[in-house]
Amino acid sequence: MKQILFPTAYSTAAKAAFRYTQKLALYFEASITLVHVYESPSLSLTSNSLVVKDLEAFADNQWEQEMKRLKTFATEMSAKQFHTLPLDFIVTDGNVVDELIQIQAKNHFDLVIMGMRRHPNTDRLLGKSATKLIDQLNCALLLVPPNTHYLALDKIVYGTALKMGDQAVIDCLLDWCKAFEATLHVLHIAKAAQIQEATQKLEAVLQNYAAEVEAGIITKQVVAGKIKAVLAEYIEFTGANILALHKRKQGFWQRILEGSLTKTLVEEIQVPLLVLKS
Repeated sequence: MKQILFPTAYSTAAKAAFRYTQKLALYFEASITLVHVYESPSLSLTSNSLVVKDLEAFADNQWEQEMKRLKTFATEMSAKQFHTLPLDFIVTDGNVVDELIQIQAKNHFDLVIMGMRRHPNTDRLLGKSATKLIDQLNCALLLVPPNTHYLALDKIVYGTALKMGDQAVIDCLLDWCKAFEATLHVLHIAKAAQIQEATQKLEAVLQNYAAEVEAGIITKQVVAGKIKAVLAEYIEFTGANILALHKRKQGFWQRILEGSLTKTLVEEIQVPLLVLKS
């Protein structure tokens, strides 16, 4: 983990999430690139509303103002313990999702961290941009709920579906465990009739991690029940700081049947959600 991308719209939730990002970057010895995507008024100019004689100069001035605002945000969030963190800044205008995907494709960040906020008059956390990024970003995405403050990161729950890609995810999460001296709790939720089969599959997944299991770095459990309810209870029981899920590339029918689970969990789980990609 060497490069973290942090998009911000300067909300209160973004400030809390940036503090969280600084803590992670410090442990991973990673750099942070702050990015703000703005909508340029020049995109909607009409001859009746505003006449800009030098549109290029106008755009340059706006870019400079947006860059100044982004750097001010970082300065205001600065603290002595974070002075050594390398920071970079990107400001651009356009569609938020499209721009972030292009920035990620060009720079190959290891992790994108976003602060979530509740929308007015609803209990929803996810807007259209965050929903699309869950589906379209090709790197890990950490979603930080509102009012979440970094206190510690010593317990990570990985909710596994026992499908292809688990070992790569576990290897990645063990890097987190090493950085934070954390434990990894691998959990599978199954139907009651499938407990024995699921237990055997989980044993097979973890057969290459016998040393970590013996040392208590990895724990494993198969539980029967409904996914959302069991995850919430298990997170509370373990005192977990992060819930990790693996979002695989999906076919059409799989997207219809399973595609909303990650987004639903973002709405209901009260700890940061780490979405790892295939």
